Amino acid sequence: ITNTGAAPIDLEPYRFVSKPYGYAFAPGSIVQPGETMIVRLYETDDEDSALIRHWGTNGPILNNGGDVIQLRRFDDVPITCTAWGSRSC
Repeated sequence: ITNTGAAPIDLEPYRFVSKPYGYAFAPGSIVQPGETMIVRLYETDDEDSALIRHWGTNGPILNNGGDVIQLRRFDDVPITCTAWGSRSC
């Protein structure tokens, strides 16, 4: 997630969703203007840093052949969606 704006973005009220899976941003998930936060899959959250977070999973959750991932608010309002392969938002 890249902040292209002029103000910091607090990601705590947001989550990634790739049904049936979800990833909630922890408190302090702040992205300053011009910064990029990376969320990596399949790794534990023991290695989190300010701009590198880990979505610990027990295996693959995103299909290389086609899948959908959304950024949503906790009240379930979609913010953005990315799809690839045969899937669509």
